[in-house]
Amino acid sequence: DTMTVDAGNYKNMPTTMPDFTDAGTHVVYYYAVCDNYKPVPGTVNVNILPAPLTAIIPDEVLTYGDDPKALMDELQTAETKNEQFTFKGFVSGDTAEKALTQGNEPVFATSCARYDNVGMYQITASGLAAKNYSISYQPGRLTVNPKAVSFTWPATDYTYSGAEQQIMASVAGKAREEDEVEAGVYSGNKAIAAGTYTAQVTALTGAAAGNYIIAEGEETATDKWTIAKAQNRFII
Repeated sequence: DTMTVDAGNYKNMPTTMPDFTDAGTHVVYYYAVCDNYKPVPGTVNVNILPAPLTAIIPDEVLTYGDDPKALMDELQTAETKNEQFTFKGFVSGDTAEKALTQGNEPVFATSCARYDNVGMYQITASGLAAKNYSISYQPGRLTVNPKAVSFTWPATDYTYSGAEQQIMASVAGKAREEDEVEAGVYSGNKAIAAGTYTAQVTALTGAAAGNYIIAEGEETATDKWTIAKAQNRFII
């Protein structure tokens, strides 16, 4: 704390500059005396600027079709909100618990909306405050990964006809029904001769295919199917 210095109390005052730690403008009063000169009273302002502090927002991962808003709400309602961040710039042994203004809740947001395409998006934040720090935010990355799908195959009986026949699967487990994605590339799904074959979906096609993936080892991506022998007819 500082106090006015005058002719009545200057002899009892310290002769060194007071120490200040908190950011802000601090007023220092002085009273200069020297033989043969009149005393000179006055003040000087000591300005301490807030130290820069960076709040680093964590990276998060979602699957296509998940709701980013729900993730932001989850970050928002966490009991230890400030621990969602990594901080860079604390000085003099400060910590988030000691330095941040209590009661100022962070608010999280993202540029990603539900059903936005697979890719990278930003997570931003605001709302933190600290008396001795000027806070900036380093955005986090929200990665939206493709959603794994499964397949259903028709229970169709095939009989040798001399023409090429094929079996095709339907995509199951889409995030929303209107997404255009099909089981578009196959191996082993076409044949002419009677026999048992193994069909496999090897790639997806369609406008929304980039938002989906065939998981490695997905059992429903393959199906055994059979072309039965045709019945012989003899006319005697």
